[in-house]
Amino acid sequence: MIQYNTIGEGLVGLLKEAVRHDLKIRELMILAHLDDPCSASNVARLCGVTSAGATCLIDRLEGERLVRRKHSTADRRCVLVERTEQGDETIERITYELSR
Repeated sequence: MIQYNTIGEGLVGLLKEAVRHDLKIRELMILAHLDDPCSASNVARLCGVTSAGATCLIDRLEGERLVRRKHSTADRRCVLVERTEQGDETIERITYELSR
């Protein structure tokens, strides 16, 4: 029972931070996952959405200047998604708030 409460409290805290930063939970998942750039198809798999769904999530994050798209240096056909400086700062703030 204690473990469940701890997990539940952690999820509630995560949801509160997502709302406070005007992020949907899947958008927060993307931001948290982007320590290194990854493809949109990887973002789709991470979030359990279609490639079109991932595109919508990435578009919204890009509009908020939290992520950016860039072409891979190894394969110019491949588009990668990476956090911006503002995205890094947002994740740092959320991480700090959750650790308090």
